[in-house]
Amino acid sequence: MQKKTSQDVRAVMVETAKMQLATLNAGIEFWSGWVESAGKFAQDVNKQLSVLTEANTNADELVSRITDSSRKYLTTMSELPDKAVARFKAELKSERGKGPARRAARAKE
Repeated sequence: MQKKTSQDVRAVMVETAKMQLATLNAGIEFWSGWVESAGKFAQDVNKQLSVLTEANTNADELVSRITDSSRKYLTTMSELPDKAVARFKAELKSERGKGPARRAARAKE
């Protein structure tokens, strides 16, 4: 009985570790996507604002380009939670196929 309990505790601990790892990786997916997207947006807007200092700048065109950059940024931001969830689910699914079977099959008597 002690061995069975020990195996059960081990199985729970392994599942917990897998869940924690999948959670961390999903968080990394989200935050790295956020950093990348925010960085691109900041660079785009900075570039557009530097054009503003040049002579003969069409302000309407500039505002339009900044608006396009903003739209792209917000679209990317709205997709990040779904990407993180997909990463989480994929990691859990891929881990389910690894390791020993949870329950041994019983032979018919």
